[in-house]
Amino acid sequence: MHIVKITLSNFRSFLTYEASFDKDLNVIVAPNGSGKSNLLEAIGILGTGSSVRAGKVTESIRWGQDVARVEAVLSDNTRIGISITPTKKYFFVNNTDVSFAQYLQHLSVVYFQPHDLRLVSGGPHNRRLFMDRTLATIDPTYLHIRQEFMSNLAQRNALLKDTRSKSALFDTFEQVLSVRMVDVITMRWGFISRINTALLPHGIFLEYKPSPSVLRELLPKITADIPHELPHDVAGKMREIVRRKLRDLREKEQRLGFSLIGPQRDEVSIFINDPVSPRGKKDVLVYGSRGQQRITVITLLLKTADIIEHSRGVRPLLLLDDVFSELDGDNRTLLLSSLSKQQTFITAPDESEVSMLSIPPNARIQIYS
Repeated sequence: MHIVKITLSNFRSFLTYEASFDKDLNVIVAPNGSGKSNLLEAIGILGTGSSVRAGKVTESIRWGQDVARVEAVLSDNTRIGISITPTKKYFFVNNTDVSFAQYLQHLSVVYFQPHDLRLVSGGPHNRRLFMDRTLATIDPTYLHIRQEFMSNLAQRNALLKDTRSKSALFDTFEQVLSVRMVDVITMRWGFISRINTALLPHGIFLEYKPSPSVLRELLPKITADIPHELPHDVAGKMREIVRRKLRDLREKEQRLGFSLIGPQRDEVSIFINDPVSPRGKKDVLVYGSRGQQRITVITLLLKTADIIEHSRGVRPLLLLDDVFSELDGDNRTLLLSSLSKQQTFITAPDESEVSMLSIPPNARIQIYS
């Protein structure tokens, strides 16, 4: 699947914009500030429903306007679109309103930009977001499960802040919450097990640390040959442990006003092989050089694209926003070897950044606003 044509209205710097794309390589060379990253952001929003640049997708509405719209024609003639208002997003397929989960079934993207190093160098939120976005792309049911978990968590947090809340009411909410907590954790664990299988030849390993930490004892050790789903008896034991932990922490959490355990506090550590380290590996966040962090992120994103393709039968689009200036020879070679696998979009501020590419005339995209 690839994008044939895109149309923007009141999106960022674009009042109106329309462009047709090559099915393989598309290159946008323009000075910084010209809008090339805005175009890539629009393509990213088409594939994820959210902005990889802004804290809120509503920030993409052109100044002084009430609604932004991003539309595309896909290679199977499906028309998809998103309308963005200050309060809500609306999703369309062939001019019909659809749910977010239904919309996500039509297009997926993998986006890489310089600040994506936060995936390995930033806080735990960045790695949880990576898992959530990827899982929503692989399996739309995850989106519903996570939304239910977040809703249940918010309800329990409201109870914790209400000094009048009765113990029986907590028991009822925690019964439901424990189910969704374990659902999210097991789906995240399944994804980590799959990505580790793909990363094994590259000397990269992700260690999943669910919350509460006691659940780690029940999760099978992640190896290359384990199944990617937990046995039912293991999930049942995990739910009981979660309920017990929620009861034990309730008094302390009532003083604090929020829940201390759950997927919202999960962590993922990323290790790379290191023969000189005592354990034979090192945490790339703590001990990795910037170059090691870059190649770890690139490899992780490319292997994620493989998993998405295997799960959905369609290769996700690859979006590379001004990244070649940040890469050394090995990293460039790794990326260049992957460009032909899918429709790819590359931005650069000048020709020197993409001089290693053979760019056909129809692969060059012009920016205007």
